[in-house]
Amino acid sequence: MIWIIFSIASIVLVAGIIFFQAGMKIVPEGKRVVVLRMGRSIGSRGPGLVTIIPLIDLLMWVDVEKKHHFSYVNLPTRDNRLASVVVDLEGKVFDPEKSVLNVPNLDNALLKLIETRVGDFVSSKNSSELPNLTGRLEDELMDALRRSGRDWGFEADKIQIDSIQIV
Repeated sequence: MIWIIFSIASIVLVAGIIFFQAGMKIVPEGKRVVVLRMGRSIGSRGPGLVTIIPLIDLLMWVDVEKKHHFSYVNLPTRDNRLASVVVDLEGKVFDPEKSVLNVPNLDNALLKLIETRVGDFVSSKNSSELPNLTGRLEDELMDALRRSGRDWGFEADKIQIDSIQIV
């Protein structure tokens, strides 16, 4: 009889320890987590120790510091030549909840926004004038990122056109 009680107590103790460990997460510096409890956001947490309720809470991990290197090739210009553009973007997520709830994939949204703006810009210019307009393209991209990024919880710190080459 004592053997059965000891076995049950051991199983309950081990299950409790596993449940407790599953409820503790360590969020490193430079990352945040958005906690969704049964599908509803209860806020962002981190860095440091974050406690959750296992099997009820879902964690969405967010990188606060964002650095991207975008390369676009074979973009048609107004005079039917091809151009390639390389863009570097640095920024940060200032509101992790917005970056999770308002846009399904922030990295993909940034990629598509810059791709669309660069494509529109290059297609409206002649190939001879493109290398001289890097500052204007940077300004247009920064303006688009400010407008869209506000809704996504993202703030662009620096955008740089590394190169515009005519192929």
